[in-house]
Amino acid sequence: MTLGILAVNAILNNKRNGDDYIPFHIRFQAWWEGEEPNALLIRKYGTAPENPLAIQVDDEAGDDETGLVWPKGRINFCRRLWELDEKDEVVHPGGADYTSWLMKPMNLNHEMSSIDLSAGLGGGTRKTAKSLSTYIDGYEIDPELAALAQELSVKHGMERRAPVSVYNPDELDLPARRFSGVLCRERAYRFRRKDLFLKTAFNSLRPRGHFILTDYVVVNPSDADHPTIRAWMSREPGEFDLWTAEEYRKYMVNLGMDMRITEDETDEYRSMLLQAWSRFVAGLSKQDLTRDFINDMMREAEYWLMLIRALESGKLRYYRYHAIRGIESA
Repeated sequence: MTLGILAVNAILNNKRNGDDYIPFHIRFQAWWEGEEPNALLIRKYGTAPENPLAIQVDDEAGDDETGLVWPKGRINFCRRLWELDEKDEVVHPGGADYTSWLMKPMNLNHEMSSIDLSAGLGGGTRKTAKSLSTYIDGYEIDPELAALAQELSVKHGMERRAPVSVYNPDELDLPARRFSGVLCRERAYRFRRKDLFLKTAFNSLRPRGHFILTDYVVVNPSDADHPTIRAWMSREPGEFDLWTAEEYRKYMVNLGMDMRITEDETDEYRSMLLQAWSRFVAGLSKQDLTRDFINDMMREAEYWLMLIRALESGKLRYYRYHAIRGIESA
């Protein structure tokens, strides 16, 4: 067993074992930064106890009993981690504002319709649709998230302006020349048929329609086997098919898209992740630290830590693309 029972009790009961006590947020920060708790305390405060408690995932907890990718506990945890406002209703980095920022260059209005192929809980989709008085159809790969997102859209009276439904990326079928904009953020790296996905997204655009994609890419095809990338990939179910930044750009150009932005935004994305975790840890209280909460937190933290390490290796990058369907392709 890791994160032993004594450690759990010390956390939950706030027991101080003489000079050996180290607050949970310090131990978590040390684990996150790959540093010994003593060293972190010395660096931050100039002193440290002798025997810090280790912090690791509780192996006895195992996988979620429901077998769901997004059980309720994970959804609640990720909402707390990523939401910048209680009205955000998101489970992915950046809060609802990040989706709105990504879609802003589409210049949408009340006469246009668009799609978000990375809706999650739909918070960003709803916020953008509401602020622009436009129509955005949300799509989500995970059935649990899609169902809950649609419930929230109905709850907010947004079922027409921002409905959310589930989709299979390998069987994506969209109406031709229908949408003024298509957004897909941090999803395509898991699509086995990226060529089909990109072609379908392109064909769904009206002339001068906008396509905005963010995704993780490798610098070279062989980098997919780099240890840090393999470690990150092992934290997610299913298979990965990582493209290079140039492969994405070239394929979109060959489809007939006018490339406006091909930008490496790894540093900005990494900062967004680290700031969210820092904010989250700073807001933890003793009452939060139940056994289930700690296990949810550590599982989620390990995934994002592995991703951040892969990004920091220089082998994995985060890119943003903005392309426009040309008039000549109408």
